[in-house]
Amino acid sequence: TRTMTPDQRRPRPDVAASHADRGRTEANRWREVVDTSARLFYEQGYECTSIADIARSLAITRGTLYHYINSKEDLLHAAIDELHAITTNTLTTHLAGEGDPLDLLWRYFAGHVRLNLEHLHAATLVYRDLHHLSPARRQGIVETRDRLQDYVRGLLAAGVEQGLVDPKIDVRLTSNHMFGAANDVYRWFQPDGDRSSTEIAESVATFVVRGVTARTWTSPTVA
Repeated sequence: TRTMTPDQRRPRPDVAASHADRGRTEANRWREVVDTSARLFYEQGYECTSIADIARSLAITRGTLYHYINSKEDLLHAAIDELHAITTNTLTTHLAGEGDPLDLLWRYFAGHVRLNLEHLHAATLVYRDLHHLSPARRQGIVETRDRLQDYVRGLLAAGVEQGLVDPKIDVRLTSNHMFGAANDVYRWFQPDGDRSSTEIAESVATFVVRGVTARTWTSPTVA
């Protein structure tokens, strides 16, 4: 039996490059599939968008599209899960932050709204179409949502203790109001409007935080 040397076992450079190119092509194609699906779900609604619609927009057959997925839900989950991963990383950063509870609240909501507007298609799917995911797929998203609520409620409670937040507020109810205002921006935001996502995000953050203050407060200038 002939024994191959390590050099003989190593793929030829041209073969290795071909495999790498194929991998990049597949990754790029999947990125296009997810982005196109998210856009169509955003524009037409999840229920009103068919696999045929997505395949047509991608200029591929339905059979080719099923090479990437098992069901339409896979595409909804992919779009939502990518934003979920970013949100989770952002929360970790905020949890490590220190400072004035009001400033931390402002920075959190400014970043939260800006993230949603910069990923408008996926954010809309989270707030509008999450119920179309199976319970198992929804679970992680809901758990992160609850952690976000806990973070904001903790800051509100700390603000009350420090005399920065109105002591008459109901912390749980107030956090719901704050998230309601922040999350609802996707309904009226116009990407081609005259206000940038950063301007709107900072305006919303100032609005929700100023509503809970116990004294005169000036918002930070940088999110």
